[in-house]
Order: sequence, then structure tokens, then C-alpha cells
Amino acid sequence: MEENQTQNEVTNTDILEAIQIFSQSVDKQFEGVKGEITGVKGELKISENQMVAGFSSLRVEIASVKSELLEKIERLEKTDKEDTDACVHDCVKLQKRVEKLEQQISRLQPAT
Repeated sequence: MEENQTQNEVTNTDILEAIQIFSQSVDKQFEGVKGEITGVKGELKISENQMVAGFSSLRVEIASVKSELLEKIERLEKTDKEDTDACVHDCVKLQKRVEKLEQQISRLQPAT
């Protein structure tokens, strides 16, 4: 019976070997996870760089649109002023013509 009991007993060496095997298995799994995390970090960095480039491109485009709008506003304001000045000039000319016509009419009317 002692012989049977000796075969069933687990020695410290057996325990240490089992722990070492388990530890190596866990280490391999963590190395795999570490590799995946590194890959994800790389993909995030690429995405971040793409976003930064995209935002930079948008800033340039917005600045360009803003510049174009300001130029168009300046041209509109200039055109508006020119049109207003021309309209005022035309109104003054018409007013003078009306005054001349009124004078002519008053000369042609018989005195009462």
C-alpha cells in the first residue's frame, strides 16, 4: 500500500513543473495580447494622422472659401456703390429735366 501511496503523492518538483508550464502558457497568451495591442496602437496612430491631415486640409479649404467670399463681398459693395451713385446721378438729371419742362410749361400757359 505504501507503494500505491507513493505513486499518488505529488512532489514539490511536480508542482514546480506544473507552475512553470502554466506560467509559460500565460506568458505566450500575454505576448499575443501585447502584439494585438501594439497593432491596435499602430492603427490608431495611422487614423490619428489621417484625421490631422484631413482637418488641416479642411482648414485650408475654409480659409480659401473665406478669402473668396471676402473678395466677392468687396466687389458687391463696390458695384452697389457704383450703382447707387449712377442712380443718384440719373435722379438728379431727371429732376433738372422736370424743372426745365415745368418752366417751359409755365411760359406757354396764358397769364390769368
